[in-house]
Amino acid sequence: MFRKIANDLGISTDTVARRYKKLKQDGTIKPVNQINPTKIGYYTDAYFLLTFNSQQSFFDIIEQISKILVVILILKTSGVFDLTIKVMVKNIKQLIVIQNEITSMPNIINWETRLMKTAHSWPTPRDFKSAF
Repeated sequence: MFRKIANDLGISTDTVARRYKKLKQDGTIKPVNQINPTKIGYYTDAYFLLTFNSQQSFFDIIEQISKILVVILILKTSGVFDLTIKVMVKNIKQLIVIQNEITSMPNIINWETRLMKTAHSWPTPRDFKSAF
C-alpha cells in the first residue's frame, strides 16, 4: 500500500511510512480493519427493537446486552422503541438463543426482531465504528 501511494505521489516509500506513522500517533487518523463476516460464518444481521416499561432500568439493560459477544451495535432510539441492537448471527439456533437471552431481561415489555443478509464487509464503507 505504501509503495503504491509513494509511486502515485513521486516520493519514497519511507517518506509515506513516516508520514503515516506521524498521522497515526498524533490521532489525525485511526486505521480500521474490515472483515468479511460470511468468511467466518456470519450470514445474517438481526436487529432487536426493544421497548422498556421504565427508563430507570435502561442503563442496566444496556450493560447486560453489551456483554453478549455477537452484539455489534446498540442505539438509543425514539418513538415506539427505546433501543435497537444489531447482532451478527451464524444460524437460526444461535438467533433463538440470543433472542431468548435479550427478551428475557427484566422490564422489556415489547420487542421485534428484523433480519437482513450480512454485508460482505464490516464495518461497511462510511460506517464508522470507533473507540476514540
